[in-house]
Amino acid sequence: MAFEKFEEKVRQELEHLDREQVVRFAWRCAVRALPFLGSNGNFDYWKKEDRQKYLFSIFHALDVTFAFAAAAARAAAARAAAAYAARWGINLQNIILKDLESAKKGKAFQETSTARYGKVWDYFQTALQNEGCEYWGKLYQRIFDKGLELDEFEKEALAKRMAVPEEIRNLGAAEVAKYLEELEAQGGKRLNEARIIILGDKGAGKTCLARRLRNPDAEMTTMEESTAGVDTTLWELEQDDMNVRIWDFAGHTVTHAVHRFFLSERCLYIMVYDGRTEERNRLDYWLNHMKNYGGDSQAMIFINRRDRNKVEIPLNTLKEKYPIQGVYEFSIRDDKEELETFRAQVADYINSNPSWNKEIPESNYEVKEALEDIFVKGDKENGKEHITRMNLLR
Repeated sequence: MAFEKFEEKVRQELEHLDREQVVRFAWRCAVRALPFLGSNGNFDYWKKEDRQKYLFSIFHALDVTFAFAAAAARAAAARAAAAYAARWGINLQNIILKDLESAKKGKAFQETSTARYGKVWDYFQTALQNEGCEYWGKLYQRIFDKGLELDEFEKEALAKRMAVPEEIRNLGAAEVAKYLEELEAQGGKRLNEARIIILGDKGAGKTCLARRLRNPDAEMTTMEESTAGVDTTLWELEQDDMNVRIWDFAGHTVTHAVHRFFLSERCLYIMVYDGRTEERNRLDYWLNHMKNYGGDSQAMIFINRRDRNKVEIPLNTLKEKYPIQGVYEFSIRDDKEELETFRAQVADYINSNPSWNKEIPESNYEVKEALEDIFVKGDKENGKEHITRMNLLR
C-alpha cells in the first residue's frame, strides 16, 4: 500500500477512537519505530556531545505521552513508523492497522515480538550499550515482551522516571539510567523536605516572618538586628513528617548579585513587601529574580501591613508575568489569627506538592545529610542555622 493511502486509511480509523486511545496508539507507533534509531549499531548521525541529550529527549517524550495522554496524535506517526521499517524490508503497515483495530475493540495488541525486527533490534541494543544506556534497552525489551502495555510494575517504573530531578535529566539518558538503577538497587528514601525562600528589601519583615512561620510566638526582631547573609531556619511539620527549610535572604544591595547562586527550582518563594512608596517597583524586581533562577516555582506575596492604609499592588499585571499562588496581607506583629491562617496555607501548599516527598537513592540522601553537616549550626533550640555574608562572597 502506498504511504499516502496508508496514512489516509489510518486517519479515517483514528476518527473512531477517543482522545486517550488516539494518544496511546501514537505512543505505540513511536515505540515500534524506536529500534530504527540504532539500526546501524550506533547513533553517529548525532554529534557525540549531543547524543545523551537527544536520546533522553526521545525517551522522556514517550514517557510523558503515556503518562499524561496529552499530546496531539496524528496519522503521520503511523506513517513515520511504517516508513522507517520499510527501509529494512519490514512491513509494519499491516501491524499498525491491526493495532488500530485492537485499540477500537479494547483487545490486546498483536505482533509485539522483537524477533520481527531481526538484526535491527540487535543493532539498536548495541547502540544503546555503547552509550551506557543498557537500562533503556532492557526497558523497551520488557515493554515489547508485555505486548506494548504497561502493567502495574511498569507504571510504577514510569512514575519513578517522571520524578527524576531535572538536574539529573539535564545530564542525559545514561545519567538518568544510572540514577534509576541506584534507586532500584539501594532502595529509595523519601526526601520529605521542602524549601521556602523569603525575598524582599531590608526592613520589610522577612526575618520576622521566617521566625513566626516556625513559631507564631517568636520574638520580633529589633531595630538593630539585620540579616548579614542568609539565615536558614528549620520548620518541622511533625504532623505531616515534613522538614521545611526557610531561607531568609539579606535585603542589602551588596548581596543581590550572589542570590542567583542560592535561588533554585522546586522552592516556594515568599515575597515580603511593606508598601513603602519608594519601593513600588520592588515586587517586580524580586519576582523577576524568581523567574530567572527559580524555574517553575510559585510565589506567595506577603504584604506586611504597617498601618490601616491598604497597600495597592498591580496584581493583575504581576499575575500575567509571574506564577503567583496568592496574596496575603496582615501585620506580622499584630495579627495572630491571620498569621495562623497563613501558616496553615503554607503547610497545605507544601504537603500537596509532590516534588517534596519523592524518593531518592539512599546514597543521594547520605550526600544531602553530609552537606547539611558542613553548615555552621546555630541555635538548635530555635532551629536556626546561619550562612554569613562572608560565606556568600568567598
